[in-house]
Amino acid sequence: VNGCPSNPITVTSVVHPYPAPPILSSNSPVCIGSTLHLNCATVTGATYHWIGPNVYTSNSQNPNIGNMQNANAGTYTCTVTVNGCWTSSQITVAVIPTPSPPVISNNSPFCVGGTLTLTASTVAGCTYHWTGPNSFVSNLQNPQIANCQTNVSGNYTCVVTNANGCTSTPVTTSVQVFSIPVVTPTNSSPVCAGQPINLFSNFILPVANLKFGRLLFDITHQKPALSIKPGKFYRGIDGYVIKVGKKDNNGDTLRDVMIYN
Repeated sequence: VNGCPSNPITVTSVVHPYPAPPILSSNSPVCIGSTLHLNCATVTGATYHWIGPNVYTSNSQNPNIGNMQNANAGTYTCTVTVNGCWTSSQITVAVIPTPSPPVISNNSPFCVGGTLTLTASTVAGCTYHWTGPNSFVSNLQNPQIANCQTNVSGNYTCVVTNANGCTSTPVTTSVQVFSIPVVTPTNSSPVCAGQPINLFSNFILPVANLKFGRLLFDITHQKPALSIKPGKFYRGIDGYVIKVGKKDNNGDTLRDVMIYN
């Protein structure tokens, strides 16, 4: 100023480089309902910021998204910032639908010694997995268990898995195997002509005889002989299952009757 120079001053400028674009990875593709894991390789001194579909945002380096749905599929962007300088990378995520559960059934109830057949409807492109009582496991679509005992009774569960590893909702079917009762029948004979004969059984006395009286009343009033078929289990009387060996031509007389409750 006025020809007089100022004292010199020194200004130091620091120029920070942009960080390298982050390296991203994920466990995509993922099944509907599963968890997505997003990963960003470590950048020294950086902060992280993710954005994505369905208004997603996170400041974690490696965030997770649970219960993935179709709306969560798409492009995710991760921005890393170091010393105020930032750069970003993108990764695409796919969401795969799970297969529909099969329709399952079984051929129970039946008696001890019979063969259980578990049946599942066909789900294209899928494998099957059954589990059940007594550590039962099978990868067949329609498995069987021969010479069944009462411990085969219980719930059997089936799931199917598609080629992408996505598993259906589990479905369950209930199996019932009846034991063969050992009965020693007796009666009140001899009686005089015209008098009734009383029939007795040693099977689970006295409770069974009490229940038999109630069952006899129900049979008298409901007349199930009209709809009972020989060799088939009848469930028309609440609390009981009846199996008849023979049925006379008159349609009203049942023979070789087995009663379960």
